[in-house]
Amino acid sequence: MNWRTIKSIITDMKRILLFLTIMLTASTAFAQEDANLRVNQAYSVVYHDEHALYNKDGDINVLDVKMEIPEYLSFSRLKPMHAYLSKFLMQQKCDNLFQAFELFKQSLGTKVTSQFDSIPDDSRFCDIDIRLNLLDYKPGVYCSMRAAVKIDPRKNSRMKAVDMDVVFTYDLTEEQIFDMDNMFAKTRKLEALDQAVLVCAMDGKIEPNMMELLGQEGDVALSTALGNDIIYFDIQKEMFDANEKKLPNRYFLLNVPTNSMKNMLLPEARKLYKKPGKINNPLEDANYYYFGDGVVETQVDSSAAYGTHAKALSEYVSDNIIAPSYTTARKKGTVMIQYVVETDGSISNIRVVRGGAPRHGCCYR
Repeated sequence: MNWRTIKSIITDMKRILLFLTIMLTASTAFAQEDANLRVNQAYSVVYHDEHALYNKDGDINVLDVKMEIPEYLSFSRLKPMHAYLSKFLMQQKCDNLFQAFELFKQSLGTKVTSQFDSIPDDSRFCDIDIRLNLLDYKPGVYCSMRAAVKIDPRKNSRMKAVDMDVVFTYDLTEEQIFDMDNMFAKTRKLEALDQAVLVCAMDGKIEPNMMELLGQEGDVALSTALGNDIIYFDIQKEMFDANEKKLPNRYFLLNVPTNSMKNMLLPEARKLYKKPGKINNPLEDANYYYFGDGVVETQVDSSAAYGTHAKALSEYVSDNIIAPSYTTARKKGTVMIQYVVETDGSISNIRVVRGGAPRHGCCYR
């Protein structure tokens, strides 16, 4: 088995910057709330969702992006992690993922903002799908991410095909990427995978046909990341049909209880579980990145309002909020969200600046 580690908006307009603090109520008591709020003030994660077409000399690139981009965690700048993600997701040498994303979009051509003059050539289309998710966050210690990019060009597109998926952990204090190579010894990678599959199979947390698929011809690539009480295993399996024609890769994400595999981790990786959190001093020159053109106005003559009465926004949030099951044991949590209200009333540049969970930055949507 061949192992490898996958070191995987528009015119000028005035906008209004608002803050929304949401108090979420659940069922039982939650301890150390004040401490968590104090720690999470060092936190900023941008949620960016974009779907757009780009035209590059007749090549039509269809871009679909959903990213959770950490700006600051524990007042850390995260440059090494941004450099890693810039290269993996966008093939850009840049230590700022926001800038890398803009450069990547420029490489796709001119954004399409009106109807085509003629019908585009279907054979020159290319679908580009980029995903970035924050899996886990231990304040002052580490964060774990999942990144995926798939570039699927049609016959006459000049884009190159890419299909990659990776999970990894970033040490906030040492500014170091932890992946399969420095989490498990080289000789124990296969053993780690077997153990992960076995544990998940015994718990009934595995796809029924996964074992069969893993046994078929084709390479298997594995990446791992740490969680508070789980270890993430991201498995990428090459697939072929009966005529040995390449098919899209299959991906599996396994969540394995830490206690069942902790002794297999290399010493440096195990230290992350014991390392105390370290919160850096606030960044005096910290700037929030803005997706879009023009100026964000923080002083306006008339503030934006939602609905027809003062409580409309809070009622909407209360009726539509979704909390994962692991948050229901908490009595309450505070999540502070910052966003930009556009002149047409839509919102953009959504970021969580205070998370509501001890493990994750924000566990509500």
